[in-house]
Amino acid sequence: MKSNHLMGKTMFFLSLFLCFNSSAQSNDWQLMNTENGIEVYSRIVSCETEGFKIPLENIVFKAVNTTSASTSVNLEFEIYFEEGCNGCEKSDETSSNFQLNAGESKESTCSNENEINSFTIRNANFDGSWKYTHSIVKIQSAN
Repeated sequence: MKSNHLMGKTMFFLSLFLCFNSSAQSNDWQLMNTENGIEVYSRIVSCETEGFKIPLENIVFKAVNTTSASTSVNLEFEIYFEEGCNGCEKSDETSSNFQLNAGESKESTCSNENEINSFTIRNANFDGSWKYTHSIVKIQSAN
């Protein structure tokens, strides 16, 4: 009886892992959070990076202002790995501040040279790369 229970748990977690991996390869934006008409989406992308044979995997974000007013937006990112968390103790490196006009959207990219952060979540070039689990985005906005 105990081995059936253990086998069931193993199959459940294996299914979750496979579902997560297949969705991680998707180009579809996933809604993460919405607050006061500001929606934040994420997706995982492959990023060609100079000096690496294998592309890095980054999580990128998109913020959408669904209101009819311009607003100042602050996003606080928490990126979780099995080994720890990036951003769980607030820092400038894990937050983004920007203006979002009515109906406007802004996206981060692999280059991380715009107003919204992106984060490397997997480096297949490094055997000791942390294992990404999930992310949380906290939204603050002011008109």
